Amino acid sequence: MHIDILEYRHRNIVNDRSCFQSLVWHESVDPYDSDIPCILSLSWVKSVGPYDIGISPIVRLLDALATRKELSPSVQRQAWCLREKFRSLQDFLQESESQELNEVGMAWMEELGDVCRSAENVVGLFMDSQRKKKRKPPITKLVWSSRNFTSKSKIAQQLACIEDKICDIYGRRFEAIPISVPDVSRSEFSKIFDRMAKEPPCAADEIDIVSFKDDVDAVTAQLLNEDPRCLTISIVGARGIGKASLAKLIYDSQAIAHHFPHRVWISSRGESKETIMMQILGIEGSDIYRDPKDTEESYICRVRQTVNAFFMDKKYLIVIDDPCSSKVWNACEFWRGMGSAFNEISNGTRILFTVCHIWQAPPLTETNFTCRLHLRTNDESWALFKHTLQVNIPPELQHLKGRIISKCGGLPAVIVKLAELLSHTDATLEEWSRVLDQLNQDEEPWSGVLEEIKNYLPLYLRRCLFYFGLFPAGYKIPARRLIALWVAEGLGHQQDDAISPEYVAETCLRELINYTIVQVTESKLNGKVKTCCLPEALQVHWFKKAKEAKFLQGHSNISDTDIGVIRRLADHLQQNDAVFDDIHHFNNTSSFSRYRDVVSFISFDTREGSKPGEEIGNFLDRCISSNCFRLLWVLDLEQVYKPKLPKAVGQLILVEVPSA
Repeated sequence: MHIDILEYRHRNIVNDRSCFQSLVWHESVDPYDSDIPCILSLSWVKSVGPYDIGISPIVRLLDALATRKELSPSVQRQAWCLREKFRSLQDFLQESESQELNEVGMAWMEELGDVCRSAENVVGLFMDSQRKKKRKPPITKLVWSSRNFTSKSKIAQQLACIEDKICDIYGRRFEAIPISVPDVSRSEFSKIFDRMAKEPPCAADEIDIVSFKDDVDAVTAQLLNEDPRCLTISIVGARGIGKASLAKLIYDSQAIAHHFPHRVWISSRGESKETIMMQILGIEGSDIYRDPKDTEESYICRVRQTVNAFFMDKKYLIVIDDPCSSKVWNACEFWRGMGSAFNEISNGTRILFTVCHIWQAPPLTETNFTCRLHLRTNDESWALFKHTLQVNIPPELQHLKGRIISKCGGLPAVIVKLAELLSHTDATLEEWSRVLDQLNQDEEPWSGVLEEIKNYLPLYLRRCLFYFGLFPAGYKIPARRLIALWVAEGLGHQQDDAISPEYVAETCLRELINYTIVQVTESKLNGKVKTCCLPEALQVHWFKKAKEAKFLQGHSNISDTDIGVIRRLADHLQQNDAVFDDIHHFNNTSSFSRYRDVVSFISFDTREGSKPGEEIGNFLDRCISSNCFRLLWVLDLEQVYKPKLPKAVGQLILVEVPSA
């Protein structure tokens, strides 16, 4: 038996009274809250069209859900991803509209209809429950019982369940509706559905927009600013951080395409500012080049006239992408030479630069802005990894999530590289572990960050950075603990006595994050840093620098003969560490002379029971009695369970116990 798809859609949806009734709203709707009710009041009958079986309302619902600020970033990402999957199914149904349905197809569409209704119910109930919490009495009321309202704790689980079902349905689409399309078209459907690509991320559809959502929103908001003046926005970050990909996402977005009738993308390869200007204006000739007879004023006046004539009735978005390969050209030099030519533009034209270093961007003014990209957080890293991987992760490999995140260090170039390597590797524990073991042996992806440290990082920030070497690899460092340690040791750049040391230390941490050196692993609800770390690859390649600078002198393998004098002592509870036996066994004190000049001692002995406290106490007592630790400033035993401090600690007159 065959039935036309449109006839089936109409009959199935119109006759489903339960679905029609499930979205009845009371009429007393406050105009202020009308955005959500308007979405939910779309019944299935109203959503029927020549290319729609009721998916459009769900797409709009998920779009609204993804923007709810009270939701965690992971749930927002779930909503975004699920929205894209429903949109991909919508695209497939549009392609198959002229086909006829057999019994298999009818069952498939019935199954799709059930999932659509479930999705609309789940999201609709959650949205209404959140609105009701904000207003008393509630403005609107669903016909469902309030006991079915979806809480924040359940919405993620329910969205994941819906996503699993929709993925299964999508995978069987060609079995249900065997439309005659070329293999290339089917491949394109899969690309749209997963929003993934096997090539390196250089275009908008190859990057997970959810992972960059905050950055996209921030830059887009500035570009859509109503200020009529010509504004510049510089996206700043080291190589591999995703500057060009972010710019491409924004450049190709519907909101930007609608707002800017004219757009131009220019890739700088070290050209002169005159050549860049000619590319912007789309002209060739000598008008832009300076004549030897020109004065500075006459030259700029002539260029300004050309620019004004070109932009008189054209609102442009101009993207100038610097791939970090040019040692000659930079946005700051271009703007210094040509920026004044744009002063009289008043039609809302915008210029978007991508630069590697903050000094390459135009100076900050009321018309020049910067957006500094940071290393991705753990959640963002995992989302981008799964997006690029393109294959489901077997349950037996799920436990590698933490190791994968740690290896990538939040750098998008490394995340994409690892995902591509693993996508072409057998999904076994042995093979994936082998790839992970080899990943950080290559410092090339991090060369931009290492160059940043070597050539541009101020000395006071280098000293703060060295401190990360005291923490175990992969350790999520609480920001308040790190700041307390820096304050106790006097690290930072104190220029004004009126500014508290804590504020100075916080500023140093923000600077290291802005330099794309330190990764924020977790953030608080207010956006402040909760935990952070030095990416594993940087620890591998930068740790030896700390030893060369004698910042971490003494932290060597037990087989090393030349341990040297130790300045900063960290107990990682590792038996192959040269200091392990001194701290945890009753060695003779003949070797204790190397602790004479220790200025800080941090312990990461997290064992339970009384033994850790006793061992630390004994070690301190023996060191002090051997005339060591006299220069100790910082004593951090936060991780030790009930440390038993000896009375001799009172002799350490310089010591300060960090507090936060």
